[in-house]
Amino acid sequence: MKQLHRAVESRTVIGQAEGILMERLGVGPDEAFTYLRRVSSHTNRKLADIAADIAEHRGQLSAPPSAPPSWTPGVPSAPPSAGPSLTD
Repeated sequence: MKQLHRAVESRTVIGQAEGILMERLGVGPDEAFTYLRRVSSHTNRKLADIAADIAEHRGQLSAPPSAPPSWTPGVPSAPPSAGPSLTD
């Protein structure tokens, strides 16, 4: 039962992070999830942990106004003027 509860919590926070990314980066739900997967892979962290960080720090997040869907903060290819990382 604990595992099911944890899975539901993870899915909820991932959904919240997807919504935040959709609004901040101007992308759709598929692109937002792909973004989460890419950051998770590049940083070797669990996707749910990345999502929890985004949801927790949503008021502190910023993205360049014209950030393309391929933009990945916290990864070496990120623009230097990107502001705070979405994964910090």
